[in-house]
Amino acid sequence: SSSSSSSSSFLLLLLLLLLRFFSSSHHSCDPPWQQADGPAILGSAPRARRLNAPPPPPVPRVLTLDDDLDEPQHEALAVVLAARARLESDPENVAHAVAVEEALAAFAASKAPADRVQSAAMRAGLVQTWADSLPTRPLLLDGHKGLVCALAHHKETLVSGGGDSMLQVHDLLGEFKPQMLVHHGRCVNALAFVEPADHPDADVLCVSGGADGHLALADLGGLELHRELAHKDAIKAVGVLPQRQAVVSVSRDRRLALWDLTLNLLADTTLPGPATALAVHSDSQLIAVACEARLVLIDGNQPALPIVTDTELETPISALVFESAGCLLVGDANGSLISLDAALQPLSEPEALHARRITSLAVDAGVVASSSTDGSVALLDRATLQPLRHLITPSACYAVDIVDGHVAVGMANKCVAIF
Repeated sequence: SSSSSSSSSFLLLLLLLLLRFFSSSHHSCDPPWQQADGPAILGSAPRARRLNAPPPPPVPRVLTLDDDLDEPQHEALAVVLAARARLESDPENVAHAVAVEEALAAFAASKAPADRVQSAAMRAGLVQTWADSLPTRPLLLDGHKGLVCALAHHKETLVSGGGDSMLQVHDLLGEFKPQMLVHHGRCVNALAFVEPADHPDADVLCVSGGADGHLALADLGGLELHRELAHKDAIKAVGVLPQRQAVVSVSRDRRLALWDLTLNLLADTTLPGPATALAVHSDSQLIAVACEARLVLIDGNQPALPIVTDTELETPISALVFESAGCLLVGDANGSLISLDAALQPLSEPEALHARRITSLAVDAGVVASSSTDGSVALLDRATLQPLRHLITPSACYAVDIVDGHVAVGMANKCVAIF
C-alpha cells in the first residue's frame, strides 16, 4: 500500500507540472493588448502608439523677399541659411559652424530689424527661443464669471475680457491682483490698446468691443471716456491705425468702421459678409478682414477704405495676424494655419496645428502663438513656422497673447492661464 501511495503522488505531481507547462506556453499573463506578438483581439484595448515615433515632417515655408528687408539684407539672410544647411549636412565640421556665426554677424551688420536677426539666429540653431523655457503647468488667474474670449496688453499690463461683460486689468509685475472694470451689457469680444499721439504724457487707452454692438474707450484707471453704439450686431474684432490715430471695428452686421479717439465716425465700408476676424498692420496701415471663408485686404491710408484685393479660401477663417507687411497668417475652423503674401497668394501649404478651430493668433519677435478650442496653444518659429512647443491648458482656449516672454491664454473655464 505504501508503494501504491507513492506512485499516486508521483503521478499527481507530474500531472500538475504538465498542466502548468501547457498553460504558460499558450496563455500570457499580460492582457492581450500588452502582448508583444500576435494579432490584436477584438474588444481589447488598442495598442499604444510608440512614444518615440518620429513627428511628421514640417511643411516648408516658401521664402520670399519680406517687405521689411531690403535686397542686401535678404541676400545676407540667404547666406545664413545656406551656411546652416552646410552645417546640418556635416555637423562635425568646425569651419561650417564658424561660417554660420560669421554669416549671422554680417546679417546683423546689415541693419536688419532686430526681430529678423533673432529669428535668423533661431533658424541657424545658435540660440533658443524663450518658448523652450516655459513651464508645463500655467498659473491660473480667476475672477471672471464667464469664459475669457479677449486679451490685449501694453508693456506689462494685461487686460482680459469675457462673457461676464467685464474687463480685468492685471499687473504682471505685481501680485496678479486684477482690477475689475465693467463696460458692456454682453460679452466682451475684442480688446486693443491705443496711445494718443497728441497727448504723449497721457495714459494709454483701452478700446473694447462687445456683443451688444457697443465700442468703449477707457483708461487703465477705470475711467470710461467714451462709448458709442457702433454696430447693429456683435462686434467681432477691433484694431488700431496708429498713424491715423483711429480705431477699427468689424461686426457681424457686414460693416467695417473707422473711429477717432473720441469715437466719432471717420469712415465706414460694407464688407462682403459677416466679419469673423481682423488684423491691422500698424506700419503699412493694411487692414485684413475675414468674412467666413472670404478674405479682403483694405487700404487704411485711403479715406474711402478701398478693397485692394480679395480671395476665397476653402475653409472658414477664424483668426488673422500680420507676421509682416508681406505675410498674413490665417487660422481656420479646421485648426490649420496658412501664410499668405501681400497679394493673398499662399506662401505655404496649410499646416494642421490643432484638432479644432483656431480662435486667436499672436506674434512676438521670434514666436507665433495660436490658440484653439481643443484646449491647446501651439508655439511656432516665426521665420519658418515650424513647431516649437505645444502647451496644454485645462479648458478650451479662446484668446492668446504674448507678454514679455510669457504666454497668456483666455479660456472657457473663466480663467486666464499664464505660462
